[in-house]
Amino acid sequence: MTDPSPDNLAPQIPHRGRMHWLDHARMEDGAVLATRTLTADHPFLRDGVLPRAALIEMLSQAAACEAAHAAAAHGAHVHQGMLVAIRDFVFTEGAPLPRAGDTLILLARREKSLGPLTQCVVQAQIAGKTLAQGRMTFHLTVESPPINPDP
Repeated sequence: MTDPSPDNLAPQIPHRGRMHWLDHARMEDGAVLATRTLTADHPFLRDGVLPRAALIEMLSQAAACEAAHAAAAHGAHVHQGMLVAIRDFVFTEGAPLPRAGDTLILLARREKSLGPLTQCVVQAQIAGKTLAQGRMTFHLTVESPPINPDP
């Protein structure tokens, strides 16, 4: 369940309903730190286990929180974001697969931006153990509020 506190960045992303996979997200030391406790009714759990590929969506949502925070700092908002590339991404060999009841820690730090492209370094953890890490690049459409001419 998404935390309704005002410092929570998770509600700022467009994902809703069963596709909103973050409970809480906040900025910490220049990165987003997001959490999700997996419940038995998570739509992607299979036999109580979250497939590794679903971590990519969770990490994308954490990165979306970082983009929303950065845009808001400039009086703008992200209208649309799309994952366009994944590189240097590895699933840690021998790491446990996320199960119902586990709390995932998702980290996303903006590494660089060029025009509409933003690359983030991402990492997923459970109980201090890294499950996956890598880099994700997003194409972001950012909208600024209209400039009102002086009356």
